Amino acid sequence: MAAYAFLNASDNIVTSEKTFAIYYLAPLKMGAKLKLAPMCDGGYRYDLNAMAELIDENTKIVFLANPTNPTGTWFTAQEMRDFMKKVPEDVLVVYDNAYANYITNTELPDPMEYFHQGRRFLCLYTFSKAEGLAGLRIGFGIGPVDILQGLNTVRTAFNTNSVAQAAALGALDDEAFVAKTRDFTRKELDFILEELKDLPFTIPPVQTNFLLIDTPKDGNWVFEELQKLGVIVRPMGGYKMPNAVRCQRRHPRGQHPFCGRHEKTLREVRNALSSSPTRRGPPRRVFFCFYPCYFFPLIL
Repeated sequence: MAAYAFLNASDNIVTSEKTFAIYYLAPLKMGAKLKLAPMCDGGYRYDLNAMAELIDENTKIVFLANPTNPTGTWFTAQEMRDFMKKVPEDVLVVYDNAYANYITNTELPDPMEYFHQGRRFLCLYTFSKAEGLAGLRIGFGIGPVDILQGLNTVRTAFNTNSVAQAAALGALDDEAFVAKTRDFTRKELDFILEELKDLPFTIPPVQTNFLLIDTPKDGNWVFEELQKLGVIVRPMGGYKMPNAVRCQRRHPRGQHPFCGRHEKTLREVRNALSSSPTRRGPPRRVFFCFYPCYFFPLIL
C-alpha cells in the first residue's frame, strides 16, 4: 500500500537483496526503480551501511524487515540508530515488524523510537505469525497521520472483515498465547538445530519462527527429495539462494520428521542430502502465491 500511495516512475526505493519479495514487486508495479544493497555476514544479513549509500535525491521509500524473511537474521538497535542518522528526513522508512513476537535478543531496536521522534516512519505488524490468524489476513500500521491518510487513498473498501477485526482485538489481549507460541517455537527450532548440527549445512542464527538451511545441494532437488519423505520445505532459488531451503516447525518435539523417534526418516534425509543430485526434468508444477497484507491504521 505504501508503494501504491507514494511512488511514481521518477522515484526509487532502497532495500536489501534476499528480502521479502513484496518490497520489489509493489514498487515495480508503480514503475519505480529498485536499489538493492548486498547482504553482509556471509550473505545472510542486512547491510545498513550499504543501504544508506544507495539513498539519493530520488529515493522515496526505504523498506526494512527486522528480523527479515527469508534469512531470519536481524540488525541491532545501534545499527539502526547509525542508519537513521544517514536517512534524509523526507524519506519514508517502512519497518516490517512481522516477527516481533519471536524476538528474544535484546539488541534489536524499538521501532517506536523513531515514530516518537516525529520521523517519516511507518511500522507494520501482522497477526499472521504468533497469533495464528494468517487465514484472516489482518494487521496494522503505526505512523504519522499524513502517511496513514495517504494509505487510505489506495486502501480498498472493506479490506478487513468484522470477524478478522474481532479476532485481532482479542489477540492483542491474549499475551499468554503469544508467549506460549514464542517459547514453543524457540524450543522446537533449537531442537531441530541440534539434530542437524552434524550435517554440512550453513544455518544463520534467527529471531523468527523458521530456519534458513543452506545446503551443498540444489535447493529444488532438496525440496523434491525431502517431499518424497513427507518433509515439506521451501526452496529459496527465487531469492538468489539456489542451494537454500526454508524450514518451519510443524510438530511437537520428538515428532518432527527430521528428528527424534523418526530415526528411519532422519537417516533417509541424511542419505538423500549426502548423495548426488539426480538429473531433473522441468518442474511438474509451479505456484506463484501472492498474499495481500491488509492493515487498519492506528493513530497515536
